[in-house]
Amino acid sequence: MSYCIINRRECRELKEMNEPLLIYGRRKTGKTWLAKHCIKHEGYVLITREATCLVGEDLYEQNLSDCMKYITSLLSGNKTVIIDEFQRIPRKTWIDSIAHKLTESNGRIVLLGSSLGVLERVFAPHSPLLGLVEAYYVDLADPRDTVKSLVNCGMDPSYAVRWIGLARDPWILGLLKPLGDPVDMLYNKARHLALIAPGLIGEVFAEEGRSPARVYDAILRLLAKGYWNTSQIALSLYNNGLIDSPAQSAVTGYIRNLERMGLVKGVRLWRTRGARIYYRHRSTLLSVLYYALESVDELGQEPNKDSLRSRYYVELQFDLAELLAYTKNLRPAYHISPAGWDIDILLVDRNGRPVWGYEVKSGPMNPAEARRAVARIRSLGIPKVGLLSLSDTPPSVNGADEVLGPMDIAGLK
Repeated sequence: MSYCIINRRECRELKEMNEPLLIYGRRKTGKTWLAKHCIKHEGYVLITREATCLVGEDLYEQNLSDCMKYITSLLSGNKTVIIDEFQRIPRKTWIDSIAHKLTESNGRIVLLGSSLGVLERVFAPHSPLLGLVEAYYVDLADPRDTVKSLVNCGMDPSYAVRWIGLARDPWILGLLKPLGDPVDMLYNKARHLALIAPGLIGEVFAEEGRSPARVYDAILRLLAKGYWNTSQIALSLYNNGLIDSPAQSAVTGYIRNLERMGLVKGVRLWRTRGARIYYRHRSTLLSVLYYALESVDELGQEPNKDSLRSRYYVELQFDLAELLAYTKNLRPAYHISPAGWDIDILLVDRNGRPVWGYEVKSGPMNPAEARRAVARIRSLGIPKVGLLSLSDTPPSVNGADEVLGPMDIAGLK
């Protein structure tokens, strides 16, 4: 299979928008590709970490002063210009100049930003760009777009559904060819990819300073190791001298910022003792890479392949839950029983009432397994039960309201 492009619904949305935009989100979610391919523009500028500019399709270098003159001249000519990594522009005077040109012309600016501070820089009360630019958040690729695109690229549905957890981060498709089992492909490059992971998020919090950045990194590592409760996370950070108190309140601000930038996702817990939210990496890929990073950093060796596989398929369940929630107009939730087992996929309505519970298997599901799953889910009072296999269609047993195989999942809209 040649390089596969994920055909994203954001592209269709951006083509219909005409206002000045701030497109923001974590690095490597596809902001630049979407802006350059889906927005008609006459100029493109990338701001470097050294505060110079790389201009146009050829990315020729200019100093910042000449670059700003180029940008304002395009705006004066009622053109559209994209400024990538906008948060790296160091001087407020340049932002004042851009804002002034926007107000006196019909030029359009599209700003791309990948740091937490870029939101505050644009939408702070005294920002010259306040009221001139609309925010547009770019998350991971939609799981429906992801599986459909993989199938359209020629991948068998039984593999395409397994690749959702990787391919929702489109950058990985430039490094891993989507063929066969995703864990096998990931494992072969685990050491190299694990070292990339912190760099993908490092600049998001560069403006926060070194000490907060260490806390953010530690939280992401803890989540990858299976910590999900803020009490557990706070205690671990406190024991390692990263925060001054073991109280949950000491980490809520950090967690909130990680959520704002699409690095962490809080999933509502249903009837789970001792907690209301299950926190996890927003990205299955980054969760697994951070998990692998612990082996590389702590042991100096490759991660265990079976452990990597187990971790991946646990995380993939959340991607599948999101896909099903979209198709049924419901919301993903999670349940952990006092006995320690969970419901693989739980969907609730807007009031938090359970509607669907699913059993998920990466391999085939036999009738005995299907019946046990139905009985266990129904014992919790969940109205509807689904069975899902990534290998083939599960058996239709008494009490199962829906059975989904890979072809069914790939066809969901």
